[in-house]
Amino acid sequence: MKKQLLIYRLSILFMGLCFSISTHAQQTTQNEGITNSQKLLWYRYIRGGEADKTMQTPYFIKASCDGNIFVTNQFWSKNRNGESSIYNYDAPEANQRLILNGDDGTSANGSTNLVFYKQDRWGKLLWEIHNTRGELLSDHTLTPTADGGFFTVLTARHANPKSNDLKDVLRIQQSDGSNYDIPIHSLFRGVKDPSDKEPLHRKHIPVLLKVDSNGMVEFAKVLEVSNEPMPNASYYDFGTSDGFKLGWSAVDDEGNYYVTGKVRTAITIDGVTIKAKNNTNWNGDPQKKAGDYFILKFNQTGKLIAHVKDEGEAITESEIRRIIFHDGKLYFAAKLSGKDGQKKTLLGNEVTLNEKGIMAFGCLSKNLEAQWVNYISFKVGKSHNWAFMFVEDLAVGNGKLYYVGRCAGDFYDNKGNLIFSQPERAHTGVIIAMDATNGDLSKKEYNIFANKGISNVLSVNLVGKKVVATGYQLYNQAYYRVLDEQLSSKYTDYVYTKKSASVFDGLILNNIFIGNARGKDKSYLITNEGEKEFNFGSFYTHIVAQKLPFSTLSASKSTLNVQAKASPLQVYTSALTNPVKVTIEGDTGFTCDKSELTHEGGTLLISFNSEPTEKPEQRKSTLVLTSGEERCEITLLATTEGKKEIIPSTPTVNFGVVSENKTAQQTLTIKSLGIDKPISVAILGSTLFTTDKTQINPSETGEVITITFAGTTPTTTPIEATLHLSSGNTNKDVKLQVAQVTSTTNLLSNNVIAEVTQGHITLSCYKPEKVNIYSTVGELIYTSLISKTATIPVQPGVYIIQLNEICYKILVP
Repeated sequence: MKKQLLIYRLSILFMGLCFSISTHAQQTTQNEGITNSQKLLWYRYIRGGEADKTMQTPYFIKASCDGNIFVTNQFWSKNRNGESSIYNYDAPEANQRLILNGDDGTSANGSTNLVFYKQDRWGKLLWEIHNTRGELLSDHTLTPTADGGFFTVLTARHANPKSNDLKDVLRIQQSDGSNYDIPIHSLFRGVKDPSDKEPLHRKHIPVLLKVDSNGMVEFAKVLEVSNEPMPNASYYDFGTSDGFKLGWSAVDDEGNYYVTGKVRTAITIDGVTIKAKNNTNWNGDPQKKAGDYFILKFNQTGKLIAHVKDEGEAITESEIRRIIFHDGKLYFAAKLSGKDGQKKTLLGNEVTLNEKGIMAFGCLSKNLEAQWVNYISFKVGKSHNWAFMFVEDLAVGNGKLYYVGRCAGDFYDNKGNLIFSQPERAHTGVIIAMDATNGDLSKKEYNIFANKGISNVLSVNLVGKKVVATGYQLYNQAYYRVLDEQLSSKYTDYVYTKKSASVFDGLILNNIFIGNARGKDKSYLITNEGEKEFNFGSFYTHIVAQKLPFSTLSASKSTLNVQAKASPLQVYTSALTNPVKVTIEGDTGFTCDKSELTHEGGTLLISFNSEPTEKPEQRKSTLVLTSGEERCEITLLATTEGKKEIIPSTPTVNFGVVSENKTAQQTLTIKSLGIDKPISVAILGSTLFTTDKTQINPSETGEVITITFAGTTPTTTPIEATLHLSSGNTNKDVKLQVAQVTSTTNLLSNNVIAEVTQGHITLSCYKPEKVNIYSTVGELIYTSLISKTATIPVQPGVYIIQLNEICYKILVP
């Protein structure tokens, strides 16, 4: 396996868009026109090797947040060196295939494993991760995250391998081939098992896993589930193997994770234990109704920060099966059952139960507080005693909450009004719309996928005003149905495989439909040349991508944050005949390089320009794309450049006259506006000035620096320098100044006063005094007996005045 994996990882660098599908379906360029009603773009065929004929089951197809797709596939493995799952099996070149294997379990089918593929929109495989030790069951989730990675909740247990090494460890092989090992502690000793024997029994363990955009594990978290035996245990008398059932996961706009499901025993997370009460008469059979619902909220690192759980009187069962995040809110679907007419509080709202059950829908805040709850009751119809309802997917748009799944029986709103009847005994696919603001069902908007035999609807996607639901008719066809937003009888079905057993997910990614299908024995893929036959004696997987055969208009982003440079936006179309008109509505400042595109779409460059504002302000506009009846709106966001200012408390720091051999200090407060990077502090000019800081942090309240002047003598001319403040392109200068000496009065003795002005020394004597004046080099420049006053003109400089035997130094400016 390692050799094959190495060949694959080396070759994938060179495959590019030529990572082909097969000779029957070559990849197309981005805006290639439609030549058929449905144009096959690419497909992937995943199957086991000839020796073991291991089973494959496709599960999720989700759009990543960086424009790619995630695909999951479950496969069985019987040994660690076989060909348990072969991706792109019918590729023209062997090095374009990927051979995977998991653990070597000892059950009849081996060990169940999961692989997560990341592909681009044209089918090129970017990376994959899968488990190679331990068992991963079918219950798992896939929630794309803003960084281009995903969050998942796995259901794991020890694989009971033949070689029995790495006991009770889930090993994830990451995208670079390295291993990430997770101890799962799923093995336990039964209540009647000898204490000196190794634990023989396995329980299901939930594992939270966050994977980054490059296929590397960021964190893993194992939740503890009690395996205590039920008081009325008959199915498993040694203990409870299946103490919880996983529902769904979601992520909000702050990066918090939500996990739903039900607990049948007790589950412990970060010291919080949720214990079930709806298991009093449960015999331990996981197919029997039992358990209490929960919703768990984790932060970005996987720490539990909030939860809600079933409260009040015990009923037969309660379970949160689906949860999605949309536009700041959480929407959920829950299954509850109890005695006919029994009242139950669900998240603070009263519902009325019956034996067959109700399907409740609701809206929650991110704090898990219910904003509304509504429900549908299902009861036995006239034709037979069959009644049930399952939820497979939810979507919000057009002011509605759309539900898809399968059902049988008669269905009533919470007031007892019949919504519709589905009399077939076999389960039949259905899609229902309700008001997204309160769950109102009075408009009775639904559509039943009425086909002979078993059918189901697995996913719902909203494309403008169209609703696209993906489903199957068992062993007949896999297809997607295109409906209007009212789910009326006006619809069109598009088949992508025939004779396939089932479908598990479908995705609309701009102008491409991507769906999966599970086949066995003979099935047929719809290609551009006709029907291509596949025939394999075990279950296999198809991932199929078609250019949408109906008119669509979309963009690569629903919200575009316009940066300083022009931001690109890709416009996607299908089946359009009119050009695409481009307009901008809302705040001014946004511009587009084109006012029109051809009907095939293309690339737009969006720019934003605005005068600086006092503080940064967010601006919002709407880019509107129209072509015929098709319309697409993209929210444009930009932030104005706030005024960037460095504001000193004074423009000039004046030290005045500094005495000889003294230092002087002044403080300066520096405030800033709109600055987000450190402010550099530098002295330009005289080296007699220094500062205590060379860098300060930006602050609207101000940072204080101390400026020091260290001169040697009073100066006859001003000393100036510049304090230069800078952050990025924002600059501010402060003038530093020490004043020149212009006039001083000196008391030389009790008899003589010397008044110094520019170019003169004036001596005043109260009685006659002999005065000598010398230069600093000892030259006598003046001598006289002064009786009253004498003014002596001199050049600027320092002079010595001698009175009797005492000398005085003065400065003449």
